[in-house]
Amino acid sequence: DKAAFSGHTSVYLPVGGGSTSLRLGATVIPIFPDADLLISAKVRTDKLRVARAVLAAHLIDQAGAIVEGTEVRTEPIHSHGERSAVKIRIMHTPPAGAYIQIELLVLQPAEFNEDLIVGHHRVQEQDLTGGAWFDDVGVFQIPRLSISLTDNIPVLISPAQPELIATIRDLAGERLTATVEIRDDHGELIDRFE
Repeated sequence: DKAAFSGHTSVYLPVGGGSTSLRLGATVIPIFPDADLLISAKVRTDKLRVARAVLAAHLIDQAGAIVEGTEVRTEPIHSHGERSAVKIRIMHTPPAGAYIQIELLVLQPAEFNEDLIVGHHRVQEQDLTGGAWFDDVGVFQIPRLSISLTDNIPVLISPAQPELIATIRDLAGERLTATVEIRDDHGELIDRFE
């Protein structure tokens, strides 16, 4: 309860040499297939010199195994004591994905910097104190909007009349409204529908 962006609490992941991870249970958040997901968080690093915070996620199948190719993560975060809003996306979730699993990490350089080659008798620099605060972690299903013209013809010659097809979808069953405005090349409103 020492550092909260909203509400009264947040999660602090300390390091003392080595890395730290907090992973959500594998079957806590079910998902729809062919969904677009946004995972977001507020992150504030604390007294880190070389270690960095990371928000990561991947999909889990019905058997509890990670679905290959669905792992996403932020770039390593060093917020210099400020709160940083971070987000990652998993688009078009595959049919095998049944759940999303989120992981909050504070990683030492050897865990996120592939350029570091550790040879014999070489000491790898690590943070022995510090950590990162994670707050407002959320998973959102992004509504999907597609717009196309009749037969995907990019240019119509008068007197042909174009037909605009707009589809908006939300798998969670939320009520969605889209307002479509058609304007000419001078920005004048030609048509508008909801």
